[in-house]
Formats: sequence, structure tokens, C-alpha cells
Amino acid sequence: MIGLETTNKPNSAKCRALSDMFLDKLSPEKGGVYGPLVKLVRENKDLHLEFKGDLDLDNPHAVPKDEAIIILYKGNRLLTLHREGKIELTQAFVKDLKDKGLPLSLKTKEDVVGFIEFVPKILFNIARRKKMSKKMSMEIEYEQMIIRANNLERRINSEYIVAYNQYDIGKRCDILAIKWPLRERAKPTGQLALIEVKYSLNPEIKIAHEQLKRYYTYFQKHMEQVCREMELILRQKLAIELLGKTDEQKKRLEKLKLERDPKKIEIILFLVDYNPNSEWKKQMIEKAKELHFARQIRIVDGGLAMWQQSSKPLKKVKV
Repeated sequence: MIGLETTNKPNSAKCRALSDMFLDKLSPEKGGVYGPLVKLVRENKDLHLEFKGDLDLDNPHAVPKDEAIIILYKGNRLLTLHREGKIELTQAFVKDLKDKGLPLSLKTKEDVVGFIEFVPKILFNIARRKKMSKKMSMEIEYEQMIIRANNLERRINSEYIVAYNQYDIGKRCDILAIKWPLRERAKPTGQLALIEVKYSLNPEIKIAHEQLKRYYTYFQKHMEQVCREMELILRQKLAIELLGKTDEQKKRLEKLKLERDPKKIEIILFLVDYNPNSEWKKQMIEKAKELHFARQIRIVDGGLAMWQQSSKPLKKVKV
């Protein structure tokens, strides 16, 4: 099993990592039946592949009854693929393709190649539906852009690696990441970073402090389990080359261990194109300052929209 200690440890549970059997099926280098799909994701940075495993951390060699991967485009599901070839599709994106030969299961490489031929049309349908629908939020699209910037763009050399998107703890946590500071990369350790994304004037920002408290409480109680899970998922994503890292970085990341101390968790509220003049934002920050883990919270203002506060006079820029 890739990078997983098999001795019993506290707080053991099922995790979202995949079995070796499924990983082999996903590997282009090993001739896996689903290898062409993984190769497609590698070549198209607008796609994101996420695990939906059901692995027992204390018995990793036991093959789960079922496990799957999800391929996303603009934050929307292109495909859910189960280990034995069953697929799930969003009907709104494929309804005009069913009578044109779209495979309804992926049992063979021929099925996989046949499905890939339809991918450009499915991507077009997703983009068109997003444009037409008021219900399809840009927030999930920006989540995927954050993943791309931190995981796939080598020239950026980010200090964060997204390990998992939409981590379900009863309610979904947007992003679980690993903080890997540039100045500490000689050490084989990293920190767990929880990232909540809010886009535009999302009214949920008024209760963001409650969301952060709920997430922190969960991870505080399940720190050992979550860290083991994220370490394994990191190694598996490295193994099938889903992270744009140099060979030297890969060698170090394969050995990386996460800090188990909950006081080392970093909580990030990522505000994308969020109006800095918003009273909601100001009120949320004041409430967040009252949380007992407030020193672990960071606010990121990102995106492409611009306000007066977005820029500084040259003479005030520190280098």
C-alpha cells in the first residue's frame, strides 16, 4: 500500500483514499484500463480528479466493496467512475448525447476511448448551462481555479497543496490543503490547512465564523485520522501524477508528515471578488476574532475584481 503504515492507530476509520487495485487501473504507466482518463486530466488543467474511496486505514489491503473517482470541470461533475466500470453522469450535460453512442459504462479501454471522444461536447454543455443558469454558482468554479493554481502551476511554486475538495463532515468543507512553507521544506513536515471559499456577496459570510467553528471542532476531535488520510491521499495523487511538482519536490512530499497538534491547523477564509466595503465582511471579521482559535485564522482576499483598496501607490510597496 502506497505510503501507509499498517499498524493500528487511534481514531481509525474509513477514508477517501483508493485501493491499490483501483490505482493500478487508473495508471497510464501501468496500462490501466482507465489510464486514458487520467492522462486526459493531466493534459487539461481545467479538469480536476477527486477520490471517492472507502478504504480502511487499519486494513488497507482489504479491497472495498465500491470506490470511485470524480472528474470535475468548472466545479461541475463531468463523470463519476466506479472501480468496476459503472458510471454516473449529470443528465443535464449529456441528454443530447445518449442516442449518439455515448458509452453508459466503462468496462474496456475501447469504452474509455469512446467516452473521451464525447468529452469536448460534455464540457461545452457544462459551460453553456452555467451561462444560462442562475443556480450554478461561480463559487465552485473558483474552488477549482484555486486547486489549479496551487497544485498544477509549477512556476507559481505555491506553499499550499490541495489534498481534497469538498470534504464531507456532515456538511462539506470546501478545501483541505497541506501547508508546505518554502523556508521549511528541508523538514519532512507540513500543516493541515482548512480553506472555506466565499465568492462575491455570498450572504453566508454572515455565518462564516460559525462554519469555521464547526469545522475546527470536527478536525480537533479527528486530527489523527484526518492527517493519516490526507498523507495517504497526497502520496496516491503523487503516484498517478496528479500534482505538478518537480521530481525533487515529489521525493520530499512522499515522506511528508502532518503536524498532529490541532493548534497547528491553519483556518483560511478565502474571499474571492468580495467587496471590501461590505458590512457583512466587517461584521464577520469581528465575530471571528472572538473565536478561541482566532490566532489560527487567516483571511485571503483574491480574485480579479478591483476596488480602490486593491492597489497601492508604488512608493508604499515594500520589497
